[in-house]
Amino acid sequence: MKRLGVDFIFISLLTLIVSFCSIIYELVYSQALTILYGGTVARYSITIGLYLISLGLGSFFYNAFKFKNTLVFFWWNELLLSLAGPLGVIAIFFSPFFLLSHAPIVIVGVLSGIEIPILVGLLSADEKDKFSKILGLDYVGSFLGTVIYSMILYPKLGLVATALWVGFLNFLSTVIYALWKMGKETLLKTLSVLFLIIYSILLFFSDDIQSFILRHYRQVEIRLEYSTHDPNIQSIRVTQVFSTPYQDVTLYDAVSKNGAVDHCLNLDSHMQICDSTYELYHSGLVDVPMLFLRGKNIKALLIGGGDWIAVDYLLKYPNVASIDQVDIDGQFIEFMKHEPHFKTLHHDAYKSKLLHLTVDDGYSFMRFNKKKYDLILIDIPGIRHDKLAHLYSAEFYHFLRRSLSEDGVVAGWMYGATGPVREHYKVLMNTMREAGFKTHILYDAYKLEADGPKPAQPFYLLSKNDTLKPFLSIQNSDYLNKTYPLYKNLSWIEIPYFPDVRPNTILRPNYDIIVKGS
Repeated sequence: MKRLGVDFIFISLLTLIVSFCSIIYELVYSQALTILYGGTVARYSITIGLYLISLGLGSFFYNAFKFKNTLVFFWWNELLLSLAGPLGVIAIFFSPFFLLSHAPIVIVGVLSGIEIPILVGLLSADEKDKFSKILGLDYVGSFLGTVIYSMILYPKLGLVATALWVGFLNFLSTVIYALWKMGKETLLKTLSVLFLIIYSILLFFSDDIQSFILRHYRQVEIRLEYSTHDPNIQSIRVTQVFSTPYQDVTLYDAVSKNGAVDHCLNLDSHMQICDSTYELYHSGLVDVPMLFLRGKNIKALLIGGGDWIAVDYLLKYPNVASIDQVDIDGQFIEFMKHEPHFKTLHHDAYKSKLLHLTVDDGYSFMRFNKKKYDLILIDIPGIRHDKLAHLYSAEFYHFLRRSLSEDGVVAGWMYGATGPVREHYKVLMNTMREAGFKTHILYDAYKLEADGPKPAQPFYLLSKNDTLKPFLSIQNSDYLNKTYPLYKNLSWIEIPYFPDVRPNTILRPNYDIIVKGS
């Protein structure tokens, strides 16, 4: 093969690799911005838009640089890009301003926009007519990047580690080509080896770096949350942070001023379980709905509940004949099976023969479900990001209604109806009405204190049959035995309708249902 052909093959491979890397940087930025600010559609749309216009700017800027040696120009550009890519995601997490956090998108976009003109410039005079092939390979590399990122890199490595590995690949491919083509560029060869050593060290500690960044961010976020809602908490100690393909998981200790320690777990930005509240929450989620069910062979469906505690509560009732559970996050489910502290809360409920687990998205499962259930429990995080919007849609509630037995009930936690969550409440109510539910019951789980019960956790109940009445049997829990007078007069009331408020649907989402800063 002639030397000319070998050059074109190398440049073709380089084109695939650098375009592969550039698109992954932008996907990492999109996800980081989504974690920080919510609004998946908005974050990805803005990132793509900024990236595309920055690519154009990079192409325009190419002619403004007067490098005599195109190869040297390419080396420096790729060095900057391989550094800017990983550093950009770190900068996003630590950026004090919303607009400033978008700067990495533009920087990487401009440097990426310079790549194609440089790569074409590296072609010999006889190969200039192959520009269209180089451009086509650039698109192919971008496509491969989107697929491999979503299916392999992000789920397996996480954001920061993905950016570091991609940055290393970006620079390594450049170094291999440049060292092969360089003549007496001793300085660049030395710098190449130096940066490869630095990158190797960073990759060795990539998980630690990622854990530190996420731990720092979550600790600041949780501390701010407590400063607003519980000033008695003196400090927050994050003990473990990891990411699954679907959510960030944070375990932490909230230490009060008197030294008491509350072990807690957050999913993304939402408090999910704390020692101080899990009994109260699950009494409201499981025990109160059981007041309305008198059958001996109750078929229950749990959507979410990957911590297994709701399953444990259901198993306390001898009239529960079967429990189907649907949770999308298999990694989190497996973690919670064996996490030492939370094992003491769910008592290995996952081992029950009454339980049938399906690892799937709740919306997808309900869409194709043909079974009827007497009890459906919605045990999912509160909606802080639009990635959960489909589980708060009219279509989803329609599937729930379709899957209910005639005397069955749906129960779930809610934010409440007043204050900063008012818009969420109005959208949720209109969404339930759109799905066919006409009446509901709003109730609380109560803290039992010396000076009387205090409402602490709000819930809702839905049914096709609004004649169902609460009934206390000998099978009910200790919580209900103590609090039944607070629930015996619960009655069904019409779901309020709010004019000029759109329900949340799949094809026309209403993002007012997303709660921010609650």
